[in-house]
Amino acid sequence: MKRMLFLSMLLFLILTILNILGCRQDQKPNILWITCEDISPALGCYGDEYARTPNLDQLAKEGVLYKNAFATAPICAPARSCLITGVYATSLGTQHLRSDVLKPEFIKTIPEYLREQGYYCTNNHKTDYNFNPDGVWDENSREAHWRTRPKNSPFFSVFNYGISHEGHGNKIREKDTQDLEIKHKPEDAALPPYFPDTPEMRRILAHYYDLISVLDDKVGDLLEQLEKDGLKENTIIFFFSDHGFGLPRYKRWLYNTGLHVPLIIHVPERFQYLTKYQKGEKSNNLISFVDFAPTVLNLIGAAQPEHMQGFPFLGKDTKSPRDVIFGARSRADDLYDVSRAVRDKRYIYIRNYMPHVPYIQDALIFGDQKASFKELKRAKREGQIPEAGERMWQSRPMEELFDLQQDPFELNNLAHSRAHQSILEKKRKQLRSWILESRDTGFLHEAEYML
Repeated sequence: MKRMLFLSMLLFLILTILNILGCRQDQKPNILWITCEDISPALGCYGDEYARTPNLDQLAKEGVLYKNAFATAPICAPARSCLITGVYATSLGTQHLRSDVLKPEFIKTIPEYLREQGYYCTNNHKTDYNFNPDGVWDENSREAHWRTRPKNSPFFSVFNYGISHEGHGNKIREKDTQDLEIKHKPEDAALPPYFPDTPEMRRILAHYYDLISVLDDKVGDLLEQLEKDGLKENTIIFFFSDHGFGLPRYKRWLYNTGLHVPLIIHVPERFQYLTKYQKGEKSNNLISFVDFAPTVLNLIGAAQPEHMQGFPFLGKDTKSPRDVIFGARSRADDLYDVSRAVRDKRYIYIRNYMPHVPYIQDALIFGDQKASFKELKRAKREGQIPEAGERMWQSRPMEELFDLQQDPFELNNLAHSRAHQSILEKKRKQLRSWILESRDTGFLHEAEYML
């Protein structure tokens, strides 16, 4: 009898200690998404020596840095639609910027699934899904915060920072960066080969990096709030951008420059059983935005709906790392395009279905109100633009293939290289299979597929 009493007390003590330490595997983590707009992996932790991002660099030291994370579109609304549903925008019909599509009732968003699991879900504050977000969140406003949740409820909170959006990047306003103690020197900026090396273009790029430093400060403030609330060790933190830089040849361009994004994920000690990585590691695995929704569900132990098209990359049951990611470029405002891409760790293949249409056209989105486009056009008129920059106004090849190891700026099209024909053919098949299997609606007239 004494022995049974002793064993019972010992078991109770062990369970109490485990509970205090937060090691119970039935405890659900909080999920915090810190998202920003229009930046490529221009962070110190990604090896960018020009960047000053101490808070994000520290988050990477405490978490995992993903070197190969990609948006499914090089522009916000279709990318965000995919993020929140786990369905490609081209399958859901949300690929055009902007539109208002009637989402089928059976396709729910991440917060809807998490609310069914007892989560309090907040969004601060951008949605931009190309469908109506009413009723999706418990709270969706500029004041939305995990602090408004019912006591002891787990939370899924999204904070969207727009300071790095192309609107700020292309309007050089002192008030946007006035609180920075140190600003980036234009003369130290590393310009890509498709930009003219002019004082104005250097000033624009330096300003963009200043905005990223402002973003870093804001992220630091939010993480400090989380720590002050005693929640950091209960919260899995995601940081990522919605697509590449809000500059020419990045945003809206279906290249690696438009799709490649920073992704840092911090998993606290008590939830380490949900990841194979240790803090400070770097992952080379290919990650797509379509994988985010299945991953969040997997992290909280919820089943993945059959219609979701991605694969969980964190949690107890994960798939083998993906071999390729896919991207799509469709209408942006009044400019139509149909381009699709497939990328592995080395090569990106792009199929342009409207090759006669150049990227830069006579349209508001490429107007002189954006400093970078104004400077590009001035340099073009005065013969100061490099040949790689001139291509932005030219018709495009039907097919493009780039070796990103040898050609990171995607300048040398290998589609007609004899040595690369087997790779070209493989990528053609992969892209065609994805288009058919995902039921890409982009090959219908927009009015027709909406009907």
